[in-house]
Amino acid sequence: MRKHFLIGGFMPGREGVYRYRAGRPAKRAYTREELARRLEQRSFRGRMRKATYWIRIQTAYVLALLVLIGAFNIPIREADQNEIKLAQQELVELEDIVQTQQIVKPPPPPRPPVPVEVPDDEVIDDEGLDLDASLDIAVALEVPPPPPEAEEEDEFDENEIFVAVEQLPEIVGGVAHLQTLVK
Repeated sequence: MRKHFLIGGFMPGREGVYRYRAGRPAKRAYTREELARRLEQRSFRGRMRKATYWIRIQTAYVLALLVLIGAFNIPIREADQNEIKLAQQELVELEDIVQTQQIVKPPPPPRPPVPVEVPDDEVIDDEGLDLDASLDIAVALEVPPPPPEAEEEDEFDENEIFVAVEQLPEIVGGVAHLQTLVK
């Protein structure tokens, strides 16, 4: 691309000839027709470049893939270097393992039944109770002995204040100092 560009017909007083180059005036002057022809050529070249862009990209991809495929197919090692020497393996003797007797564990105890919740306001029927008791009046009843008498403990009066100290607390500064703080 050239370092100069051309300006169109918006310059007052210079409709016939245009001169402009980046930083300095051009050595050659162009007419309006020549500028239009050059602009058309430039835009045609740009359109052609744009039209062939994807073809060039695809061609470059195909060439790159062909180079990679060829590089992977080239044999790199010689046959003499690829010999593998096997080391002698250890011999392992397998012994027959005697099957031991399996002890069968007893099944776990059954789970306790889950208690069923009974609402508080429902009355439980006494159908299952057997209250058949007979009282024979001819037989003397055995009366249990009376309970032993409780030993009398010292009764504690809750209202009594127990004061047993060696030295009673005193107000720092005395009562007079306390009265001065209250006022």
